[in-house]
Amino acid sequence: GAMGVRAIVGARSSLCSSTIGGVAATQAVIDLCAKHGITPDIEVVPVTQINRIYEALDSNNDGGIRYVLDIANTMKAPTAPGAMGAPPALSEPPKKMTLHAVVREVLKLLCCCHWR
Repeated sequence: GAMGVRAIVGARSSLCSSTIGGVAATQAVIDLCAKHGITPDIEVVPVTQINRIYEALDSNNDGGIRYVLDIANTMKAPTAPGAMGAPPALSEPPKKMTLHAVVREVLKLLCCCHWR
């Protein structure tokens, strides 16, 4: 998306945006979730399982699980050589960006951001 935006706005312009809606909106969502007991599904995993996590996220994470890396405990535990396992098997990225995708990304940026 960045190359498409740069082609339209020029190299001297910069574009800033926030997808969270600001501090007040974020706090309102947090308060609503706390009031109704809405919590994310999380799985705390050691860093040695990061390749499995990449594969799970790459396959769309249909379960909506939020993975939290347990760095503190992983650093305390002895780690055997090769404990990370094989690199993750990720899907191939798209070969090229279509004009439709560039226009969609530009419109999303223009509708949800401010210039500076």
